[in-house]
Amino acid sequence: MLTIAIFDHDTGAELGDLVKNFPPELDGFSIFRQTRRKDEKSVPDHLKDHDIVIGHFLSDANWENLVRKSKGGQKLRIRTSTCGRSGEKHTVTALGVVVLNLCPKHDDLTPADWEGIIVALVKNGVAKGIAEGTVPPALAKYFADRQHDVLPSLAVLCQGYLIAHISPKDTPDGGGVWYGGSSAVKDAVQKMGWPDPSGEDRQLLIEQGKMAASNRAEPRELVRNPAGEYWKPLAGLVDLEGQISREWDSEAVSEDVKWLLTRIAENESIDAPERVAQVYLDLREKLS
Repeated sequence: MLTIAIFDHDTGAELGDLVKNFPPELDGFSIFRQTRRKDEKSVPDHLKDHDIVIGHFLSDANWENLVRKSKGGQKLRIRTSTCGRSGEKHTVTALGVVVLNLCPKHDDLTPADWEGIIVALVKNGVAKGIAEGTVPPALAKYFADRQHDVLPSLAVLCQGYLIAHISPKDTPDGGGVWYGGSSAVKDAVQKMGWPDPSGEDRQLLIEQGKMAASNRAEPRELVRNPAGEYWKPLAGLVDLEGQISREWDSEAVSEDVKWLLTRIAENESIDAPERVAQVYLDLREKLS
């Protein structure tokens, strides 16, 4: 039977959140819980002997000392934080001890989350694989660093879509939209750097709006087609929705972003500039 030790320095008068949120028992594991006051002047020496240690350590030196004393084999060390440890590197020591950093705040994890994490990590090679850069999709939100790769790309595609649809004229043609009308559209394109349609540049915008409708029809048709070349960089990704959700972090993805992802996935015409504008605004806020 594998042993799990949970150490939480931040306890106050009660057990810390790391200890409280960990399952009271797990089949196939013996669980030991240890807490200390905030000063963390001492760390129990026996922690080094457990197969798995999940630790909320105040002192880097104490954590490094624990890792150094731990022997190889199947030993696994997971460091947590109330702020999350995204950006910290996972490693495998010279003695074969796997050291992982939990990316989200441990306060946000539930007993069910922890059970899923532990059951997955003890499978042969999974923990070491994570330390070497291969994170299974089911564990990505816990151990994959929070990098925004797809969200910025989606925001750029939304900008191009809006540029193709925006008409500076009060009476848009060909499926366009006057960007002084819809509040979402106006807000989006002004954040993209377009001038205020009610300002001194209005006459310039009206002149731009005299472009022949036939010249605007082709780019609009291009960006509305989710199966075409324009959306291909995203449509071709494996598990696009899952990747967006992971980059969105723990919050629910906005309804407008879900709408756009559904249109792309189901190859339905993307024919609502107002909604695409809101998608852009949601992405801009998330990435700011």
